[in-house]
Amino acid sequence: MRMKHDAEALELLQKTMKNTLCSIREVMEIIVNPLCELAKIQVKRKHLSFTTILKELQAGTNHRLSKLSSVLQQWEENNNKYLPFKKVPLNILFYNVEGWGTRHLEVVDLVYKVDASISVLTEVGELWNKFNIPNFNAFHQQGTNPSGGVCVSVGKHLRATQIQLEIENTVFVDVFNLSDPIRIIGIYWPQGQEHNLDDLSPYITQETIITGDFNASLEE
Repeated sequence: MRMKHDAEALELLQKTMKNTLCSIREVMEIIVNPLCELAKIQVKRKHLSFTTILKELQAGTNHRLSKLSSVLQQWEENNNKYLPFKKVPLNILFYNVEGWGTRHLEVVDLVYKVDASISVLTEVGELWNKFNIPNFNAFHQQGTNPSGGVCVSVGKHLRATQIQLEIENTVFVDVFNLSDPIRIIGIYWPQGQEHNLDDLSPYITQETIITGDFNASLEE
């Protein structure tokens, strides 16, 4: 059993490293290389280290670009050339964890597999804050039983804030840095809890997504 767990951890680490390397490559292609082009630093020919690139950008390599701030300003003026606007789909994952402590590796793997920017996780239990999804911020609302609780995890490339409300088993998160801000309402209502969707009405906006585990009957 231990060997299986170690193998899963190694596989997850390899996937995380691959994603990290891809992110570094994107940063180089989208930000660093255009900056170096403006500053007349020939990165590809000289095979400079990243720290050397930053030092040369800071010092400046010609009279027109003597400071990094000047490079950044010129880059911003030409950002349409290097950063064309492109709409991409927003993937939102909902998953009933049934115990974050024993299934966190499975959750992390699933989040990266579906390329989710936002994850709504229910039944996270009391160990919800013992493990993190790399590069995600977590917003949690306590449950009414030890195995309950709901968590909304948002990728750090997005800005998110939690709305503090005293509604049990329900978490409200506003997400920005999108074409339009959205509100995520994540719910875990255990069996036996009285359900009243009217309690949510004052907080539902035009761009609201409600998801979770309602444990509701057909009559409800």
